[in-house]
Amino acid sequence: MQVDFQRTLLAIASDRKRAGIDHVIIGFLSLLFLAWSVWLFAARLPLFQISTSARVEVSQQGSPLEVATDGQVAKTDLKLGRAVRAGDVLVELDEEAVTWKIDGLKAEIEALSAQLTARRKRAELAERVLAEHGEQSRTAIEQARAKIDQAQAAARFSQQDADQSEQLYKKGIASKTSYRTAIRDTQQNLALARAAEIEVDRLKAQAAIDQSEAAVRFAELNSLVAELEAILAGKRAELETLRKERENHRIRAASNGILGEIADIRAGSYVEAGTRLATIVPDGELRIVAAFAPSAAFGRIVPGQPASVRLAGFPWEQYGTVPAHVVSVAREVRDNTVRVELGIEDGGNPLIPLQHGLPGEAEVTVAEISPWALIVRKAAEFIQPASRNDPPPAAS
Repeated sequence: MQVDFQRTLLAIASDRKRAGIDHVIIGFLSLLFLAWSVWLFAARLPLFQISTSARVEVSQQGSPLEVATDGQVAKTDLKLGRAVRAGDVLVELDEEAVTWKIDGLKAEIEALSAQLTARRKRAELAERVLAEHGEQSRTAIEQARAKIDQAQAAARFSQQDADQSEQLYKKGIASKTSYRTAIRDTQQNLALARAAEIEVDRLKAQAAIDQSEAAVRFAELNSLVAELEAILAGKRAELETLRKERENHRIRAASNGILGEIADIRAGSYVEAGTRLATIVPDGELRIVAAFAPSAAFGRIVPGQPASVRLAGFPWEQYGTVPAHVVSVAREVRDNTVRVELGIEDGGNPLIPLQHGLPGEAEVTVAEISPWALIVRKAAEFIQPASRNDPPPAAS
């Protein structure tokens, strides 16, 4: 009996010890469940919107180098990565035909200029002749008027002499011959005065005719001068057009920068107007441009949100990511995507040499949610799958 009692006591002690271990395990599991519950509802996980189409670009838009006219390439200095300055001649087209036209037009303009100079001199001479002829006509008329005055004065004197002779003749003092002579002189002087008046009228009429003819000639010369000036102005405008056309055969850089892409052309190649020969990437601050689905961008991505960029060719496990932040979000959809611009944080990533054109992926932190909310979101997405154009957000 004693042995059975001891065995019972040992069994009871063993059960108590096992119960203590069970209590410890249950307590630990309870604490673990409580901690998991707190983490599930209280922890915050970042929610990302991811774009697989991101690219490093300069803040200023690149300027295309395009051909303004058709032609054959005579010389090209396009080299990928070459630094250029505004105004540098990068491609020259064959301009021999245009140069011939310019030289011929210059010779024609010189000949027309000589003709214009001669016509202007003739017009000036005609103007002087017109003025001198007018002055001569005025002088001749004045002289004729002077003769009128002279004849009228002589007629008045003769009339007085005739009156005196008549009185003397009536008194018997003067002879009849003297009286008749005085009357004759008076009539002659009156006739001379009348003739002078007729001469004045004739001179006036002749002067008017001469002035009209000279004025018509002067007008004709001026018309010829004006016509030649118009022709010459047209030729000069044509020359200026040809010079601009020749200048269009020299394709110049529109801004400072680096040749980011070039066309495969060489001397002898034929290019058409509007052909893009190169793109000049201007010097400026770098940024990252990403394309997001409309439903992923509108209402979710806003300026100021943090972001990170993984660049192709630089594995993020080795080089890390480029820290950035949202600068602007486009308000319109283009090609079923929304353009989002990201600014690179100061310092960037010293391990990655950033340059224009590097592709990669962009992750924008749009919110922070609890793990429970994430589970609910995933369950809802599982029940109602997202559209192909609206990839589900990623969380970590």
